Amino acid sequence: MSIVTYYEPVPNRVRSLVRIVAHFGPLSRKELVEHFTPLNPKDDQASNIILETERLGLVTELEGSFRLSDGILKKDVNDNAWFLDFVERALFSKPLCKSDKNRPVAYAVAWMLAQPVSPKFKWSEELANHMQQDMNGDDVFEITNAGRAAMLSYWMRFTGYGEAMSFGNQRCILPDPTRVIARRLPSLIPIGEVLPVGKFIGNLGADLPVLESGTIRSTVESRLKKARNENTLSQTTSLALKQLELRGTIRMSEESDADTRILDIKDSIRRVSHIEHIGE
Repeated sequence: MSIVTYYEPVPNRVRSLVRIVAHFGPLSRKELVEHFTPLNPKDDQASNIILETERLGLVTELEGSFRLSDGILKKDVNDNAWFLDFVERALFSKPLCKSDKNRPVAYAVAWMLAQPVSPKFKWSEELANHMQQDMNGDDVFEITNAGRAAMLSYWMRFTGYGEAMSFGNQRCILPDPTRVIARRLPSLIPIGEVLPVGKFIGNLGADLPVLESGTIRSTVESRLKKARNENTLSQTTSLALKQLELRGTIRMSEESDADTRILDIKDSIRRVSHIEHIGE
């Protein structure tokens, strides 16, 4: 059971609980529940949020009291960038093992990012049929109903792997890693430096395993019934790079006799051999 299998632990509630622990802790479970739901302090309403906040590594129960996990300072909890980075890495970037309860979430996000960029996925809909039609095998990464798909949408949007949008009268989740790649650019390629596109994509997958060339993404793509051409970037990666170029954050170029990748953007074909990090 992962963070998307419950309906209570959406991002804002998880952060609220961490802030309560930071401000008032250490707290017994009873005290924590009373602070978190003061008008109706029932443990069953808060238990799943407490459980998933523990699994993310943000709080720890020690000798019957909840406190911030080792290494986390009170000032960290109030830092939006720190909190986002911590949660993103806890869900998608840290080394994952079979005992990690949130392991399926990373694979579900990797599958979403391997899909075409279009408003085809409602914010809350049954994704299991889509996955089973798209991949070999029956594993649907615990996204077995519309409620769990909605939780996946919440966490994708919060961490920067997707964007909410309206299409007609439907609210949709658009798989789009632009924000998360933008956050990681300084570690992927220093400002002013140029990398061959293959090296850049390799760095991307090493840092963010649900993205192109990453171990999680590669595992998911190995199950796809329709394989992507290895020289063509996925639509989600292509969209992210194009948006960063339009913002003036990166510059993409094609040099003769150099290894290239093809951007998959609508019906256009563009070859790229090098990426330069210009800056913000």
